[in-house]
Amino acid sequence: MATNAQMFRRQSRQFSRLVMGVRLQTDPYGAGLPTPARVLTFAEALLLCPTEDAVLAHIARDREAAELCRGHANDMASAFDIESAAIGLERSTYETPFYLLASVLVRRARLSVEQMDEKWRRKP
Repeated sequence: MATNAQMFRRQSRQFSRLVMGVRLQTDPYGAGLPTPARVLTFAEALLLCPTEDAVLAHIARDREAAELCRGHANDMASAFDIESAAIGLERSTYETPFYLLASVLVRRARLSVEQMDEKWRRKP
């Protein structure tokens, strides 16, 4: 079995490719950045996507949150960052295509919600 860092990098590259492949009709960030709660909702749903086709449909429904998640994943470049983010995550034999990536994104988004949710304000 691949290490968490190897698996995360593979899933991150593949997710990035899928996000970039979704045709843009507008600015990927829309009117502004998505709220932490919206990113959390996106990441939690990503955990459950059973196929790449399901992931593509999910990305198309919320391109802004997908783009922010892609950026967060790309920020974790070093093996140390990935291993630190994945501490305590249980991996099973049967995982969805982006399970490890989505699990790390859910943790990060939950932390953002806990720290910022009430203070979050969209810029006009």
